[in-house]
Amino acid sequence: MSKGPNLFQRIFEDLYVVEIYVKGTKTPKTFYMKYIKRIDNNTLRGKLQDGHEIVYCTDEPFDYYIKKIY
Repeated sequence: MSKGPNLFQRIFEDLYVVEIYVKGTKTPKTFYMKYIKRIDNNTLRGKLQDGHEIVYCTDEPFDYYIKKIY
């Protein structure tokens, strides 16, 4: 059972929740990210919480919501 982030992580690391809303779908795609390199209506690039790089590109524009956790 995880207790959550410790004090060091909360001070020195960032965590963002990015929700992407694509037309025609009811539920958003949710990504937990440490680092966001680029985000616009067609592209999302950055690093996930587990350290993997992500590139999410579409031809059709999408809406997004960014929330900083810590």
